[in-house]
Amino acid sequence: MLLEKPFRVAILPTKYVFEVNKSEDGLVPNRGIEVKFLEVLSQCMHFKYTVVQPQDGEYGQKLDDGWWTGMIGLIVRQKADFALNMIASTQARREVVDFSFPYSIDGTTFFTGPLHYYRKDWHIFIHSIPFCG
Repeated sequence: MLLEKPFRVAILPTKYVFEVNKSEDGLVPNRGIEVKFLEVLSQCMHFKYTVVQPQDGEYGQKLDDGWWTGMIGLIVRQKADFALNMIASTQARREVVDFSFPYSIDGTTFFTGPLHYYRKDWHIFIHSIPFCG
């Protein structure tokens, strides 16, 4: 069953993630990993969509007056039905929106100079001790 009303999807144009073209009709998804993900969701769940962008260009933060900016703000104010763009789930955000199960894992790392600059016994430290949090 195809929904009659298209979903409004909040996005932030980001190179390689969610690239868009601008047209007279608004923003048109072009390419990127999240564009492909949205296309798959749309096909599998049988819905149409339009994309909207927060004017402030932010993911979303809570201001001192309780107002939300960015994509989170669009959801809170019902200007968008859902948001898509590798957005981090924080405690404050979880208080006002529901997040999906994570579908992406960030492989953030740090790096050092070549190992020959360090003591030989550092090799064990640099390659085998995970961070704890």
